[in-house]
Amino acid sequence: MARTCGSAADGIVIATPTYWMQFSAQIKAMMDRLPFDAHDDLAGKKSALLVAGASPEEVLAKNVLSYYEMCFGESLGWKIKGSVIAAGVFAPGQVASTPYLDKARELGRDF
Repeated sequence: MARTCGSAADGIVIATPTYWMQFSAQIKAMMDRLPFDAHDDLAGKKSALLVAGASPEEVLAKNVLSYYEMCFGESLGWKIKGSVIAAGVFAPGQVASTPYLDKARELGRDF
C-alpha cells in the first residue's frame, strides 16, 4: 500500500527558531522520521525557510540556510523559492519590531 505524505500540498514552509545555530529539535525529528517513500511524494514541491535566531545573519546563512538547501533542495529535490533569516532576535516577540515580518509576507505572496 502506497503512503502519501503531503502530496496534496503545493508547497512546504519550514519555520524554526535556531538552537546552537541549527534547526530546532522538532524540525530535526521531522527530518529523521520522514518516511523513505515520502521522498517521491514530496519531490519537486515548492519550499521556503523562515528562521529566527540571535546569531548574525552570515552565521545563520552559513549554518542553517546551507543545511536546508542541501537537505531539502539537493537531497529531496524541493524547489526552494526563498528564505527569511531573522538574525539578531532572541526574545519572544522581538521579531515584531523588525522588517523581517514584511519580508516573510512578501515571500508568502511570491510563494
